[in-house]
Amino acid sequence: MNINNFGPFYSPVWGTVSDWTMVIVTTLTVIYLIKTFKAQSKSIKIQDKTLESQLQVQTIQSEQFKLEKRKHAYYTMPIFKCEVASYASDFDVHDEPSFNFPNRYWINIGLLFSHEQDIAKNVKISYGETPGQKWEDANNPDNVWEHKELVRNDKAYIALFGQGNVGIMTSPDRKPEWHFMATIEFNISFNDQFDNHLNQKITCFMSSDRKPWFEIGNPKFLTTTF
Repeated sequence: MNINNFGPFYSPVWGTVSDWTMVIVTTLTVIYLIKTFKAQSKSIKIQDKTLESQLQVQTIQSEQFKLEKRKHAYYTMPIFKCEVASYASDFDVHDEPSFNFPNRYWINIGLLFSHEQDIAKNVKISYGETPGQKWEDANNPDNVWEHKELVRNDKAYIALFGQGNVGIMTSPDRKPEWHFMATIEFNISFNDQFDNHLNQKITCFMSSDRKPWFEIGNPKFLTTTF
């Protein structure tokens, strides 16, 4: 086959060698750029996924750290207890039990508040009013006891005088007897060693037929640092 069968080669029509070289180089450059762009795009996606994975790991680590702080705060949380330092009670009544006269009881009680953890800071102990009862501390008319800090087994002493109305206990086989039942609910506000703010309630029960006893509530976090 003779190449001349295609007719003469006219450079104005078919272009010169340099024109074709430019076309080939441009085409190869475009192909290279497209492949490079795809590779870069794939690399960016991989980097995005890697960054997302790192952020997820950091989030998990942060949550684990918060969980450990929370567990440690619960483990080292001061829990106040209360014990009786002194106690006396009596009736201010008529000779025979009767509903016809206003009869009252009185109580003198000394209490010790303490805990067994390292420290409790900014401790405030107060109590609420109980219907039919009146409590007071002659040396502390505000009825709020404050301590900058209480360390392990330090004891906060509170002395109260109380009075209230007497009741009558009756039964078919016994003579009527004077009887009283009294309660004081203490509210304890404090900070732990990590400056978490907590609140705890302790209720003291007293009656004419037994020694005082307590109901110890669990501390609750009001504000936290974790």
